[in-house]
Amino acid sequence: MQNTETIKMVETYVRDHWFKMAMIIMVIILFMKKDLSVSLRLNNPNKMEEQLAPPPEHQEKTPIANKPANFSEKRGVVKAGATTMMDLLPSISLTENGKSKKEEWANLSEELSLKYIKRFAKVAVNERKKYGIPASIIIANALLHSACGTRDMAKAGNNHFALPCTSNWKGDSGTYDDACYRHYPNAWTSFRDHSLYLTTGSTAYLVNLGNKDYKAWAKEMEKVAIFEIDGLADKLISIIEYYSLYELDE
Repeated sequence: MQNTETIKMVETYVRDHWFKMAMIIMVIILFMKKDLSVSLRLNNPNKMEEQLAPPPEHQEKTPIANKPANFSEKRGVVKAGATTMMDLLPSISLTENGKSKKEEWANLSEELSLKYIKRFAKVAVNERKKYGIPASIIIANALLHSACGTRDMAKAGNNHFALPCTSNWKGDSGTYDDACYRHYPNAWTSFRDHSLYLTTGSTAYLVNLGNKDYKAWAKEMEKVAIFEIDGLADKLISIIEYYSLYELDE
């Protein structure tokens, strides 16, 4: 008899308070999921770091990366019929490990160049927002100095800008043609160091050029002579206009 009365009391309570009970259960479930997520992140800090600074190949594409047709629509204004980066930049004479850079550039197809641009477009846009460097300059400089990521220092050390070791460099490094170059754990770190390299120290004034005037940036970067390629300004401007990279600065 007592059990029957207890059951009836429980049924009555549930019927009168079912909404509150449902809300309590939902809150408990949400807290459990949150705790599980925090636990997973604490147990896998590398994964958390990847989420904060995702590898470029996993980042969202920008509008310019989603519309590859835009790249080809305006290319004729620079050099009609160009099919490789060697066609666009015929005066490159840089060498690496005894191999002419002309040979390497001649093997770079336009398809490879476009893939490289799409891969790092979002990274460049984010760096522009944070440091005030035109995204077009960032992409063009990376593409030029890394040969679309195919240079040895880019493949072995994620150095996409041929940034050399300096007296205050404490990170890893590698030697190429008897010169020391910085090594990075991933490509994203290389792009971030490039931003710091341009906007601190003796070149900090570059940010006063604004984040859209790629021609002014290219000319000033050549003047300060911190990069190893001769005729840097013309080459950067050619790449930017050939691939309409200025769209990333809008």
